[in-house]
Amino acid sequence: MIVVDYNHQDVVKFYCSKCDFHGEYDITSLLTDNCAVDVDIVCDVCGDSYVLYVLKCNDAGQAKELNAKLGVLKTKRFAGVKERGYQEDEEIRDY
Repeated sequence: MIVVDYNHQDVVKFYCSKCDFHGEYDITSLLTDNCAVDVDIVCDVCGDSYVLYVLKCNDAGQAKELNAKLGVLKTKRFAGVKERGYQEDEEIRDY
């Protein structure tokens, strides 16, 4: 799965290469001002998934703290992947 567009309007556009599907995923309900979240983007057709890390920051004073929180989310997610073993098509990417 590939994220093809995230225009910071809280809608993620993606392409699933497993089933050749173009889709959108609305993350409005997951975001608040000054937040760091990991979002599971799931294909509507085949169920393939992708993790997108989003940092939304309107306060420069909180940027360091939110960046650290994002790092913790990535570390926790990576630890889970490492424990169960990598899947053949799994990789960790940053945007």
